[in-house]
Amino acid sequence: MKGVVSSVRRSLSSDNIYTIIGDSVVVASSDKVLNLYDSVEFQEEVRGDGSVHISVQDAAAGDAQACSNAISRFVSANLSKNLLKVGITQFDSVTEKMRKEMFSAAERVIRSLASGSPIVLRFHNDGDGSSGE
Repeated sequence: MKGVVSSVRRSLSSDNIYTIIGDSVVVASSDKVLNLYDSVEFQEEVRGDGSVHISVQDAAAGDAQACSNAISRFVSANLSKNLLKVGITQFDSVTEKMRKEMFSAAERVIRSLASGSPIVLRFHNDGDGSSGE
């Protein structure tokens, strides 16, 4: 597989945990030290404890723009234009009016997940649900 390192985090076991974006998003430890935005070619291995480890075959220094482009491609490929359609005219007409804002929010969540950045969800117990940033 090929991808771009979009985040680097330290785990409790002191291994670095990398988020790598390619055709899919892989969150794994590595046999080599990688840097943010590195372009990598790797083999993915799921260990007995359920953790994911990658064996890096090739790595090259990358840049922030390449990472941003990889995230944009991933978001575009995974955000369906029919996502909000339920097939009930009354609901579909209401969600159609909010489509732009809902897709913007969905894109922001997917971008955050793909880049490994934190997402904060607030629940303030006033009966109208949850919100997030």
